[in-house]
Amino acid sequence: MANNRAPDRFVVLAAIDDSAIADDVVATASRIATTRGGELHLAHVIDPSTEADTALLSDTRQAQTTGWKEGLKKHALAQQPGVAAPIATHVVWGETIPEIKKLAASTGADVLVVATHGRTGVKRVLLGSVAEALVRTAPCSVVVVREKGEPR
Repeated sequence: MANNRAPDRFVVLAAIDDSAIADDVVATASRIATTRGGELHLAHVIDPSTEADTALLSDTRQAQTTGWKEGLKKHALAQQPGVAAPIATHVVWGETIPEIKKLAASTGADVLVVATHGRTGVKRVLLGSVAEALVRTAPCSVVVVREKGEPR
């Protein structure tokens, strides 16, 4: 994928889900983008393999994509009043980790901001760790936001 950003722009990509910590991820990404005078990109990946009814998804795919794009934009504006950084939204379908890496590469992201949900033990083994995989394999630096009070 081509890098579509201007060479003098700093690009921050925040990958969020629908968890409570998403607000903190967007706020952190917004601060970084504003401080650096850069662009803020908000992304959400819809992974059909984790959805309960994939047949239903095919009927509502466009509606879900549109709904997430509108929600991402509102989310950004709520977290960053008087937005100084341009905001772009991305909603893609596929496996979470590869899609986030593709978005980071295609946007020319300088920083990727993600959340950790603090899963441990069996839950972590079964569900994996998106944040951990991205720290190891993303094409840019990664900032991991953890919930306040999360055990270390």
